[in-house]
Amino acid sequence: MVTSPTVLSRITALSMGLVLVGGAALAQVQPAPEKRPDVSPGLQVKINSAIDRGVESLLSHQALDGSWTQQIEGYGPGMTGLALYALMKSGLSPGHPAIERGFAFLERQEATKTYTRATVILALTTRGEKKDLKRVEELVEELVRSQDVAGWAYPEGPPDLSNTQFAVTALRAAAARGVSVPTKVWTRLVESTLECLVPESGAPPSNDPPRGFLYRAGHDHSTGSMTAAGVAILTICEEQLRRAKPDHSRAIKRGLAWLGEHFSVDFNPSPTAQGGQSGVPYYYLYGMERIGSMRGIETFGSYPWYQLGAEKLVELQKEDGNWDGQSDTAFALLFLNRATGSVGPSSGVEGAASLWTFGEDHPGHDVSLRASGRKTLTIWISSFGEKATFKYASGDDGKGPVPVERVEYWRVVPGAENERLGTLAIEDPAEGMRRRFAIQSQLQGPLSCEVFAQVFLSGREKPLESKPLKVRLGVSDRDTWDEYSTDHERNLLVDADVEVTASSASEGPRAQAINVIDGMVGLGWKPLPDDATPWIRLEVSPPASANTVLLSHGELKGALLGRYEVVINEKPKDAITGAMGRDVREKTVVTLPKTLRVRTIEIRFLDPVAANCTGLGEVELQRRR
Repeated sequence: MVTSPTVLSRITALSMGLVLVGGAALAQVQPAPEKRPDVSPGLQVKINSAIDRGVESLLSHQALDGSWTQQIEGYGPGMTGLALYALMKSGLSPGHPAIERGFAFLERQEATKTYTRATVILALTTRGEKKDLKRVEELVEELVRSQDVAGWAYPEGPPDLSNTQFAVTALRAAAARGVSVPTKVWTRLVESTLECLVPESGAPPSNDPPRGFLYRAGHDHSTGSMTAAGVAILTICEEQLRRAKPDHSRAIKRGLAWLGEHFSVDFNPSPTAQGGQSGVPYYYLYGMERIGSMRGIETFGSYPWYQLGAEKLVELQKEDGNWDGQSDTAFALLFLNRATGSVGPSSGVEGAASLWTFGEDHPGHDVSLRASGRKTLTIWISSFGEKATFKYASGDDGKGPVPVERVEYWRVVPGAENERLGTLAIEDPAEGMRRRFAIQSQLQGPLSCEVFAQVFLSGREKPLESKPLKVRLGVSDRDTWDEYSTDHERNLLVDADVEVTASSASEGPRAQAINVIDGMVGLGWKPLPDDATPWIRLEVSPPASANTVLLSHGELKGALLGRYEVVINEKPKDAITGAMGRDVREKTVVTLPKTLRVRTIEIRFLDPVAANCTGLGEVELQRRR
């Protein structure tokens, strides 16, 4: 059995990002008219590009089994639900291959945490298919049963506004799809949320000055994220109950005033805490989006929240499209897409499928390159520089095209020999003078690298060479991925009693030997770096009739495991040797000499193990035709 995770602290939960604050417009209650704040055309272009790159970043972190693995050891399919929700709100349709693989993972995983139940509900209700209704109803029942008088907890420990807002957002989305939520859920919730409003010091004021919300009653500091949560929870209760008592309305008003008074897009404000802030802004920014969209608010105080938040997110986005991890990337996408304003997937560009373009002409360079693409990359010569044209141009007057005989394209590989991407040989010089010398590379993404060209001219031994051009590729589909999403159904170890032992294991829940049979590739086995002869052994009861062993890398980044020796049924003389594939997104297939009744599988790794190794994600056993 996999060791049960410890309860995460509030700070850990917030940093992992499982603090979703979006939702869907209610079917039975008309929300405030959606007001989409105007932004300049230039900013909108940047927003569109940021969404585009953020989508690719999330897609690049999807594991072989369809999951997203951030905090998977504690929250199971929680991050997968959040990623699916954000991607569909960013324009990917429910039929997109990555979305389908993600849902296949969700369907075989149990959701036991409040956060996880909520994100799975949000993903399922956004997809909006009838076949999902039963599971949504079951998850709603589980949330209703786990509600405490003060809201929701992890479910371990006391309730807090963070877990509560997650649960409420999911219940709201379920209600929009016609799932019944008992009225008592909302009435109890109003009172418990009001108790998290910062208490008055001294006599009650005659007016309604700004007041923040606390993580839970009695907590030390109000924050922007928890104030946004409190206001959103009360807003949702107001929608569901179709009424609001005076103290309910005043709390919303005071919370909104607090958000205006302490508005920031640089950090999550906490004016009474040391430094006046609490953590990174992503979850807090999305909290403002949720309130702004639900209540039709264009400003907090005098601040245009969407414009300022979008500018900050564009600034904070990393070169690879990521915002500080999978969950923060999801929150940034949900903010930029103003996701709270609709029930289903966004009607944006399918799969954010615009082409990426790279390069520009440099008259001072001998050769200028350009490239375009997304899943495949086309590279071509866009121009020759002024000096090269003057010196090598054809024709009696020296004004004709540069006479090209051959063009070679290369990828720069740091610390190793450069990789040749392709060669174009020009048989007819006259034809070569008219061409752009384009090739379509066979590079597979996700990838960021530099490419350059060498141009060989008639009568010149030394080639002209372009400056390196930095390019990137999105996720390239593999032919095997659709099959991987259903491999779990063919894995003979799923229904067997399997005992797993290993020569060693690194510390932490993501490194234990038992993880190789848990059905989650994001949790794997990592031997100790000083283990000279690492091995892992599976005893299968009852024996399974099989002819194939599948091995998966664990994490997507790190040093890969190398050569192996697979011993079946304790017969070392019949050991099968090989090496783990070098593509972390592909499984390694070990074919047995014939169909065997497999009682034991021992995998011995023959190369030293690096401290940052990806580990062995899963071991599967199949009988293939």
